[in-house]
Amino acid sequence: MGTQAKEPAVRAPRSRSRGRILAAALKAFSQRGFHETRMDDIAALAGVAKGTLYYNFPSKTDLFAALVDEGMARFIETLGRESVSDLPFPQHFRRLVGVHVDLLLAWRDLFRIAANPVTHGFDPGTVERIEAARDRYVGFVAGAIRQGQALGYLRPCDPEMAAAQVLGLMDGMLRHHRRTRKELTAEALAESLHALLSEGLVQPRVARGAAPRGKRDGGRRGGRGEARRTVEPPR
Repeated sequence: MGTQAKEPAVRAPRSRSRGRILAAALKAFSQRGFHETRMDDIAALAGVAKGTLYYNFPSKTDLFAALVDEGMARFIETLGRESVSDLPFPQHFRRLVGVHVDLLLAWRDLFRIAANPVTHGFDPGTVERIEAARDRYVGFVAGAIRQGQALGYLRPCDPEMAAAQVLGLMDGMLRHHRRTRKELTAEALAESLHALLSEGLVQPRVARGAAPRGKRDGGRRGGRGEARRTVEPPR
């Protein structure tokens, strides 16, 4: 039997170059798309030899899947770390929405390339790998919803379904923002999303004879201490 190479020596080139390759691939895929990006382009952008690129990632498909898989893991880790606070739940929820929007904008390239893996013509195994990464994202948000439900702040619902709906809403918002190129700040986007998630689109109708909200509470913003409004369903 031949002499077996030491494991650190085998992994050293991979650890030194992997991050640069993934960063270059993210830039290339987001700008040119999967099919128009060549492995030569990624190697040049990363500043590595072609052999080093293929040593880390045997194929372009494997590189794409690893990019989504590892990128989503880092995104979820960052989101979890940045979402911790000692604020009361209403303020914590507002902060959570803001942090989420900020991170989605910062990581927009990752979500752009991961949006529709089936359209890239990947094999079923690669599609499954990418979808598994997205499912972990849904699972993370579902966990946050369960916590809110356990504390009595969020209404009963299926956490996974609600998480998928919320993330679909965020994805649609960012797609529209990119396409229309409206001059909206991250704060404005977060405010709009927070209002939709916390209040919904249906405007409660003040019952006949009840004083308008502004006159009843002196124009204060809603809070736990204000009088409960009597509402009737929209007609």
